[in-house]
Amino acid sequence: MADPVIIDDGGSTRIKQLKGNDADGKMDDLISEKTDQAKGTFDSLRVVFFDAAGDPHGPIDRALNVNDRIVIQSGNLQKVIGLLNGASKLSLSLESDDQDLESLVDAKQNKQQRRYVVSNAGRILSVSINNGAAIFDFENNNEHATSVYTMVILS
Repeated sequence: MADPVIIDDGGSTRIKQLKGNDADGKMDDLISEKTDQAKGTFDSLRVVFFDAAGDPHGPIDRALNVNDRIVIQSGNLQKVIGLLNGASKLSLSLESDDQDLESLVDAKQNKQQRRYVVSNAGRILSVSINNGAAIFDFENNNEHATSVYTMVILS
């Protein structure tokens, strides 16, 4: 089991891997290369979100398999792509649906725990696996559209 990777939206899309037994809390290549590998092996995805009253919704849980492709689409045409290889290792990459719009990534750190902020990405709009129907869909699902804060946990 891996130390969880959390992708959430606090005004911008944020990414961090919790520092733990395997992970050191650092994925600095997200800044320069727009890609990095999380430490550990991964087999599950969970989406939770909160509405304006602070009420929780979900969880939406999915098992992950080797070679799965996870797409977390954010506002401003930005997305986080997660790819599981044959050993269930998770590679993360930042991409844009607009070739002229590069992901702008900043890092923040507290007590050796880093988080990466895609400052030109908006809220999380959808989460899908293997190009299937979105399991979280802010724009087309009335319950999901109540979200003011969305969190995706990969573990």
